[in-house]
Amino acid sequence: MQRLAFFFLGALVVTLGAAAPSPARPADGTYVYTLAGVPALTTSTVVIRTNGVAVSTIETVTVGGAPAIAETDYNTVTLLPTHYRVHVHSRTTDVSFAGTSATLADPPVTLRANAGADPLTIGDGLIAYLAMMPSILDAHAGTPISIFSINGGVKMTTVASAVADQARPADVPAGDIASSATETASGLKFSFWTNPQTHAVDAIDVRGLKIRLASRTDSTVSATPQPADSVATPYPMASPLYTDREVTFASTAATLAGTLSIPNGVGRARLPAFVFVHGSGPSTRDGGTPQNPTFLALGNALANAGYAVLRYDKRGIGKSSGVATESWRPLADDARAAVAFLRTQPNVDPKRIFLVGHSEGGLIVPLVAPSIHPALAGIVLMAGPAISMTEVLAEQSSRMSPQMFKAISATLADYVGIEPSKVIAKVNVPILILQGSRDGQILAKDLPPMLAAAHAAKRKVTAIVLSGDNHLFMVLRPDQVEDFSEYGVAAPLDPRVPRAILRWARLIP
Repeated sequence: MQRLAFFFLGALVVTLGAAAPSPARPADGTYVYTLAGVPALTTSTVVIRTNGVAVSTIETVTVGGAPAIAETDYNTVTLLPTHYRVHVHSRTTDVSFAGTSATLADPPVTLRANAGADPLTIGDGLIAYLAMMPSILDAHAGTPISIFSINGGVKMTTVASAVADQARPADVPAGDIASSATETASGLKFSFWTNPQTHAVDAIDVRGLKIRLASRTDSTVSATPQPADSVATPYPMASPLYTDREVTFASTAATLAGTLSIPNGVGRARLPAFVFVHGSGPSTRDGGTPQNPTFLALGNALANAGYAVLRYDKRGIGKSSGVATESWRPLADDARAAVAFLRTQPNVDPKRIFLVGHSEGGLIVPLVAPSIHPALAGIVLMAGPAISMTEVLAEQSSRMSPQMFKAISATLADYVGIEPSKVIAKVNVPILILQGSRDGQILAKDLPPMLAAAHAAKRKVTAIVLSGDNHLFMVLRPDQVEDFSEYGVAAPLDPRVPRAILRWARLIP
């Protein structure tokens, strides 16, 4: 269900520590920011340039050696966005703005600004919008600003005034104006220091992340996005000891496209294999988010350990045909088709196939497993629902706007009436359950009743709760707030995940 946390409509309010300059913005040029406090995220280059009626920011962020390219067009009078595009990990996301609404092109989703916070801007987890934020807030005289985000939790928040009481860091110029912005649902505070003459933001602090302006030039030459068919890795992975092959296979009313990874040097050996089943939303074969592709990272670890791995694009997404859907039945057909395809591959042991489901996939996999036996050797449920979807959504409702809660409930209506405790009792192969202790979407506290049902049915189940892990199995710092914003910052997959899976799989006869 990682895609339940794909959008965030929040609000910020600013209070200035000194008299604000007249509405203005940073001058055209190239701004290089350094970042401290986030692994593998080290620099951001932001180009600001004026093009007639628009001001554009073009940002290149270096994440573990791979670039993400984001461009935002702002109205020159209001400094509010009109268009946003980001290209990362071979995928382009497009958002258009009209008045108080923002619309994502794919999947088609429109959200409106919060009442009383009508100015609407974009917050994408990168740096350019933060470099523009003091100017935007100043242009609107401290009016609360709604933020449309593609990397946060789904929620609508209200705004309370905050005091710009932050202490000036030693590396911030003495003449800079201090300001702050607070997202009140989480209490997250952004602290800014802005040069009053150039309006350039020299420093930004937010929850342990320090962003500093390292250099500025007058150049407005922007970066060039990667080719659409290139593959970028948001966080460094181990060098592959396997070969990837593009594959397609037929399912019900769809042809699915994917990547089959076969370890090198296996000759004619028959290998055990893993198939990954996605969470909700428009998931590609890489899973997770563009910055944190859960399946890509996990597939790398499992294939390097000697297993074949099949990852495929969800139907209607990426290179897969068919109509995109959240109905579990066609998605279950796709999982069955993936297993059937693997059984025909010369390097795959047809009786040693494991299904791995993440989030929503963690409910689809046990639903489909009984119909695939005996081809399955076992199933792995990563952050799968342990209670009914109705109860899961009720737990998440405080993080969503009412209209988004209604929309998501309708999207997942096919799961109403399905009880995971009853489903898991029917699974006739070994089961491994992995859950993050700090997962804010699927809660670890909900596991015991489902585990009790599995034990009562004498099922072979192993459950592991990984301390500090969130929904994407990234390890959070003890002082880090789990509010979904971390989804947009590249971090390594918890290495305990592949270790646990491999240890469990090797013990199955």
